Amino acid sequence: MAQTLINNLSYSTLDATKLSGNLPEISGANLTTLNASNVSSGTLAAARYSGGKVGQIVSATMTDGGTCSNTSFIGFTNVRISITPSATSSKILVMYQSPLGYQDTSNDNFYARYSLRRDIGGTETDLGASSNDGMQGFYVNGATYNDMGVAVNLLKLDSPNTTSQIHYDPIMRVSDTGVAMTYKITGETNLVAMEILA
Repeated sequence: MAQTLINNLSYSTLDATKLSGNLPEISGANLTTLNASNVSSGTLAAARYSGGKVGQIVSATMTDGGTCSNTSFIGFTNVRISITPSATSSKILVMYQSPLGYQDTSNDNFYARYSLRRDIGGTETDLGASSNDGMQGFYVNGATYNDMGVAVNLLKLDSPNTTSQIHYDPIMRVSDTGVAMTYKITGETNLVAMEILA
């Protein structure tokens, strides 16, 4: 069969029906862009994922407790965590867990509210629904000489829009100064912050 050699020609399209036999392997080493929707199998390098990765995790554990009888939000003793985002587009996932208890000495009606506070350069922000309500809380009606305990579990996905250092700490308040809520009764109090890359 005669072969025809054509030099110095360039084709922008090639009809696949005109091809036969085995084609040479094509290297993708010089590809610069590839739509992910066109990748049906194989493994992509983690460095090529654009978002949703965890950039860093910081945590703090406290084993000593304290009490709160303040009607305005206050921070818990020794419970604070600091994280510095790598980009303004990052989100920070903050998780707080602690046992909380109350031992009353009278017939009390009260509520306790707790939340998370963000501090950037001395500017403090309550991440709860409002400056008065916080994130969570509970109400006690007619407690008379009873011990009670609850588990405080706060979870907040924050969008601080900064690369400055951020401090997060749990805060709490009660409705009656005669009520003393005890935090971290036994075990551990844990505070975790995770940077989620955009």
